Order: sequence, then structure tokens, then C-alpha cells
Amino acid sequence: MQRYKDNPILKPVAEHPWESRMVFNASAVYEEGRVHVLYRATGDDGVSRLGYASSTDGYKIDERLPFPVFEPSISEEGDGCEDPRLTSIEGQYFMCYTALRNRVSGPYQISMTSIAVNDFTNKRWKWGNRWLPFSGIQNKDAALFPRRINGRYLLLHRIEPDICVAYSDDLTKWCNLRAIIRPRRDKWIL
Repeated sequence: MQRYKDNPILKPVAEHPWESRMVFNASAVYEEGRVHVLYRATGDDGVSRLGYASSTDGYKIDERLPFPVFEPSISEEGDGCEDPRLTSIEGQYFMCYTALRNRVSGPYQISMTSIAVNDFTNKRWKWGNRWLPFSGIQNKDAALFPRRINGRYLLLHRIEPDICVAYSDDLTKWCNLRAIIRPRRDKWIL
């Protein structure tokens, strides 16, 4: 792999108060001949919101919306929505993200929502209900597998410092939560 010579492909936009300071931690999906990108942005108020951009080749952004497409709406997201991860399952994009309540006192936790693929690609931001798979547990960096394994959904996530796995029949109740990778002083161990 080689780093793209024209990085970064997305930069803050000073004229947009919601994304004027930082742009980072993107999720990308390929659908209908385009790379669709949800990215985290912060502006003058320090709150994280998600923006949308797209590209035909994944390198040159040729469309970028001037407004956030996903922003805090529940109390657990008081300081923002961060680190989106999109997974396509049966005509829906499920998005795992980090809900940040308060930068000082925390906690940050995994949250999930969904949107129909057709609504997403047509930029109709009809996000579904939001839910916390592990309410009250400081947790982040979640990624949902794109298909069921042995009939169940599988979620990778991080309860610091471990990388964990959990399983679900319905994406709301999770079981068999356990660490699968732990750090050592010099490297990760399985």
C-alpha cells in the first residue's frame, strides 16, 4: 500500500461553522458506482457531527454537502456523534458510531442506527431510531459484520484496552460479550 499523494482528500471548510475546525474518521461504502463517505467534523462549538461527501474514484471528492447529515439528538450524544462505521445488511445501512455525552465526565458509548440504502444513496437522511447496545458501558470503535455468522449478528468493539466481540439475534440484545485481543507491553496478544 502507498499513501495517496494528495491526502487529505477532505479538509475543514471555514465557511461551514459545523465543520470549520477538523474533518476526520470517515466511513466509506461503494454503491451505484460511487464511493459514499460519512465523515466526522467539528466546528466552532466543538461538537462532532457527520457530513457527507462522494466520489466516482475514491480519491477526488466531486460532491460534498454543506450541512451535517447526522448530528446529536439524544442526551447520550450531548458532545457529538463520532467514528461512523457503515455496514450493508439486507437493504439497510446499519451505522455504529460513538455517542459522546460529555468530554470531561464521559461516558462515550456505542450507539447504532440504520437507514435504507436507497434513502442513503438518494440523500434522504431518514435515519431510524438510535439505540445503545451496551447502555452505560464506556465503549467505542464498533464494527458490525456484513452478514450473520451461525445465524447471529457479530459486533467487534473496544472496551479499553481490549478488542471485544458480542453476538445478537436482533441487533438490540447482545450476549457472549468477551475480549478476543488484549494488549501486552510490546504487542497485541490473541
